Amino acid sequence: SVFRKPSGKGKMSKRDAAELRGTEGHSIFVHELREIGYLPAAVLNWLALMGWSYDDQKEDFDMAELVRCFSLARVNPAAAAVNFEKLDHFQGVHLRRMPVPLLATELAPYFVAAGVQADPAMLERIVPLIQERITTFEDAPPLAGFFFRASAACSSADLLVKDKTADESAAILQRAHALLAALPTMQHSAVNAALTALAAELALKPGQLFSPLRMAVTGQKVSPPLFESMELLGREVVLARIAAGAQLLQAA
Repeated sequence: SVFRKPSGKGKMSKRDAAELRGTEGHSIFVHELREIGYLPAAVLNWLALMGWSYDDQKEDFDMAELVRCFSLARVNPAAAAVNFEKLDHFQGVHLRRMPVPLLATELAPYFVAAGVQADPAMLERIVPLIQERITTFEDAPPLAGFFFRASAACSSADLLVKDKTADESAAILQRAHALLAALPTMQHSAVNAALTALAAELALKPGQLFSPLRMAVTGQKVSPPLFESMELLGREVVLARIAAGAQLLQAA
């Protein structure tokens, strides 16, 4: 049998596969799937279900289950369309089952390839924050690289509090800085409660305060949970990054 294009129209060719890799980041080649960071168990699960089914309910299989359940009698000889959404689904299922230490070990080379020197112990602490938020191993460095960088790069425009001027936004960041500097602990629930109270005191919606803080601390609009990230980064790093953000706004 052959694989059909994701559209279901026409068989998949090497040229089609190359175009998918270049435009969508997908691949049907085993070595490229490995490079992207797909798990062998996820790829096997995906391939097995292209042309075979066990029943109307169960789709997620590990290798032992596939060996036990597979039967040629349930193979459909019709050509199957390549469904990358299914691959991502199975990747997510198998990735979230991985023990944290193993996932940290598997992710480490991808941080190196992205030019990020990730401390192994810190990476293992970060994994629980990103395990539910990544699909492939390649997704991890862009999401969590800020933990290992000297600063969080962003523009003054990114740091503006919604509906506030640059000077007003700088003053708000300075209030957050002072609050966190005096907080007895950087435990994430305490940080959350303190900053939520500050937002209310300043007549801001929580998102108005948290969004520029996220940019100041992580340099990203999308990141792992902000307060848990602050806890892992530690008070000194968090305060330095918020201060740098306030200074950037004052210079705008």
